[in-house]
This record gives sequence, structure tokens and C-alpha cells, in this order.
Amino acid sequence: WWSRHLAAMHSTQSEDAPIPSEAFIDEPSLTDDEIQMEVKAGEDTEQLSEMSDDADNLSVKSSSRGHFSTTLSSWYKRIAPLIRNKKVRVLTAVNFTISIVNLFIFFSAVTTLSLFLATKHQIAAIRPTDTPCFYAWGPWQRCSATCRINSREPFPIKKRKIERVVQSMGSLYAPCPKDLVVGKEQTAPCNVHVCPKPLSSFHFSNCFYYDAHVGKEHGCYKIRNIGAVDMLIKVDVTDLTRGKQ
Repeated sequence: WWSRHLAAMHSTQSEDAPIPSEAFIDEPSLTDDEIQMEVKAGEDTEQLSEMSDDADNLSVKSSSRGHFSTTLSSWYKRIAPLIRNKKVRVLTAVNFTISIVNLFIFFSAVTTLSLFLATKHQIAAIRPTDTPCFYAWGPWQRCSATCRINSREPFPIKKRKIERVVQSMGSLYAPCPKDLVVGKEQTAPCNVHVCPKPLSSFHFSNCFYYDAHVGKEHGCYKIRNIGAVDMLIKVDVTDLTRGKQ
């Protein structure tokens, strides 16, 4: 169409004048839609385009597959001598076994360490950090005697035993003494008096005259010789004195 239009334009210019006529200038120009219709592809063109795209994709895929196959083949050629070597196979098996053993040891060590830390944390959370040594005595037993026979005899004793000992914890307090054990005895004297002495056990003294100027004629009396000693006396008789005519 453009060739016909240019030929007509050329013939008009050559016949009339070198300047185009007003009718030719005023003639409406082509729109974009008309141009697109002229250059629009048909069904065959679209099919050819799709086939071209498919061919390009196939060529790209074939190229990538060929490159991968070439790389794999080159690697296989390098590794094949090593695979066929018996020593290499033995070393590979040994290395694999050692790797498995190392992994087992590693996971066992990690598990053991985790359990140790967890147990230590639980123990630290349960017990207090710093506690002193303490112990508990049992009750006092009865005294070995309820009284002393005389003032020269040692005091009776009473005993008690340790029933519980708890060792100190932490670093703030000192540990318990080594001799502080359950069953250790402690003694203490009993603050008791001398046993009461029967009054009948005291002997009578010599005679005391009723009248010292007269003497025996007026008679005399005797008293029990208790002495100047602090003691308890059990009155078992009533004759504190005894008269003699």
C-alpha cells in the first residue's frame, strides 16, 4: 500500500507541480489500528512462533543436560580408579567405622554431661547453699543414785546420747568434729544431797551431869552424838537423850 501511495504521490508531483496539492495534503493519514492490521500475524505465524520458542527451550534443556552429563562423566572418570583400588575401599570402610564410633562417643559424652549438669542443678535447688553443723541430744537418763552416802563420795552422774547429726553444707561453716557421731555419750553430775542417816545410827555421848557441883549423886544424861555436820537425819526413834540416875 505504501508503495502505491508513494507512486501516486510521485506521479502527481511530477505531473502538476513540485509541491503536493492541497487535496493530497488534506487526505486523512493512516491510523495505528490500520497499521497494526497490516502487520498483524496470522494463525500460521503464531504456530511458527510457538514452535520456535519450544525449539529454543528444548535446545536450552538439551544444553543443560549435556553439561550435567559431561560434568558427571568427568567426575566418574576421576573417581573410578579410586573405587577400583582395594586399599582405598578398605580405608574408606575404616574411616566410616571410626566416624560412627566417634559420633557415638560424642553423643554419649554430651548426654552424660547434660545429665550431670541437670542433676547438679537439682541438688543445688533442693538443699540450701550454706548450713552449719548441728546435732540433737536425747533426753537425760536417771541419775545413778538419788543421794550420796557421805560428803566424801563423788556425786552421782546422769547420761544422755546424741541421736542425730547433720553435717555442714557449703563453704561458709566449718564441718562437724570427727568425734561428733550418733551414740556419743555425755555425763553430768547430779546435784543431790547426802543420803538421810537414821537417828538410831548415832551413838550416845558421855554423861552430862545434871548438877556439875554435885556430880554423880544427882545423876547424868546422855545425848546422841550427831556432830556439827550438815546432813539429813531420818527420825526413826524418839529417844534423843537418855538419862541415868
